[in-house]
Amino acid sequence: MWKVLETKQASKRILRLPKNIALIYRQLVFDLELEGPHPKGWESKPLKNRSEISIRLNREYRVLLEIVEPHLIVMTVAHRKDVYK
Repeated sequence: MWKVLETKQASKRILRLPKNIALIYRQLVFDLELEGPHPKGWESKPLKNRSEISIRLNREYRVLLEIVEPHLIVMTVAHRKDVYK
Protein backbone atom coordinates (compact mmCIF):
# COMPACT_ATOMS: atom_id res chain seq x y z
CA MET A 1 0.00 0.00 0.00
CA TRP A 2 1.22 3.49 -0.89
CA LYS A 3 1.29 6.57 1.32
CA VAL A 4 0.73 10.04 -0.20
CA LEU A 5 2.71 12.90 1.35
CA GLU A 6 2.57 16.59 0.43
CA THR A 7 5.35 19.16 0.44
CA LYS A 8 4.74 22.40 2.29
CA GLN A 9 4.37 24.26 -1.03
CA ALA A 10 1.85 21.70 -2.30
CA SER A 11 -0.20 21.91 0.91
CA LYS A 12 -0.47 25.69 0.57
CA ARG A 13 -1.51 25.44 -3.08
CA ILE A 14 -4.10 22.75 -2.32
CA LEU A 15 -5.80 25.05 0.18
CA ARG A 16 -6.14 27.71 -2.54
CA LEU A 17 -7.59 25.39 -5.19
CA PRO A 18 -11.16 25.93 -6.42
CA LYS A 19 -13.55 23.62 -4.53
CA ASN A 20 -14.35 21.44 -7.53
CA ILE A 21 -10.63 20.86 -8.22
CA ALA A 22 -9.97 20.15 -4.51
CA LEU A 23 -12.62 17.40 -4.60
CA ILE A 24 -11.01 15.85 -7.67
CA TYR A 25 -7.61 16.04 -5.93
CA ARG A 26 -8.95 14.20 -2.86
CA GLN A 27 -10.28 11.42 -5.12
CA LEU A 28 -6.87 11.20 -6.79
CA VAL A 29 -5.14 10.84 -3.39
CA PHE A 30 -7.54 8.02 -2.48
CA ASP A 31 -6.82 6.23 -5.78
CA LEU A 32 -3.05 6.76 -5.46
CA GLU A 33 -3.01 5.17 -2.02
CA LEU A 34 -4.86 2.11 -3.32
CA GLU A 35 -3.25 1.65 -6.73
CA GLY A 36 0.14 3.38 -6.67
CA PRO A 37 1.67 5.97 -9.01
CA HIS A 38 -0.35 5.04 -12.12
CA PRO A 39 -3.98 4.64 -11.00
CA LYS A 40 -6.58 3.47 -13.50
CA GLY A 41 -8.78 6.21 -14.91
CA TRP A 42 -6.18 8.98 -14.46
CA GLU A 43 -3.89 10.32 -17.17
CA SER A 44 -0.34 10.09 -15.85
CA LYS A 45 2.98 10.40 -17.62
CA PRO A 46 6.64 10.73 -16.64
CA LEU A 47 8.25 14.10 -17.28
CA LYS A 48 11.23 14.31 -19.61
CA ASN A 49 14.55 15.07 -17.91
CA ARG A 50 12.89 15.03 -14.47
CA SER A 51 12.17 12.29 -11.95
CA GLU A 52 8.52 13.28 -11.56
CA ILE A 53 5.15 12.13 -12.84
CA SER A 54 2.44 14.50 -14.03
CA ILE A 55 -1.21 13.55 -13.44
CA ARG A 56 -4.13 15.48 -14.92
CA LEU A 57 -6.87 16.50 -12.51
CA ASN A 58 -8.93 17.98 -15.30
CA ARG A 59 -8.22 19.83 -18.52
CA GLU A 60 -6.36 22.64 -16.79
CA TYR A 61 -4.91 21.43 -13.45
CA ARG A 62 -1.97 19.07 -12.90
CA VAL A 63 -0.33 17.29 -9.96
CA LEU A 64 3.41 16.60 -9.96
CA LEU A 65 4.48 13.53 -7.97
CA GLU A 66 7.83 12.13 -7.00
CA ILE A 67 8.07 8.42 -6.24
CA VAL A 68 10.08 7.29 -3.20
CA GLU A 69 8.73 3.81 -2.46
CA PRO A 70 6.46 3.27 -0.53
CA HIS A 71 5.69 7.01 -0.60
CA LEU A 72 4.30 9.27 -3.30
CA ILE A 73 5.30 12.86 -2.65
CA VAL A 74 3.05 15.56 -4.10
CA MET A 75 5.48 18.27 -5.18
CA THR A 76 2.90 20.76 -6.44
CA VAL A 77 -0.68 21.15 -7.65
CA ALA A 78 -1.30 24.01 -10.04
CA HIS A 79 -2.79 25.29 -13.28
CA ARG A 80 -1.01 23.84 -16.29
CA LYS A 81 0.47 27.23 -17.26
CA ASP A 82 2.27 27.44 -13.87
CA VAL A 83 2.92 23.84 -12.84
CA TYR A 84 6.09 23.16 -14.84
CA LYS A 85 7.95 26.33 -13.83
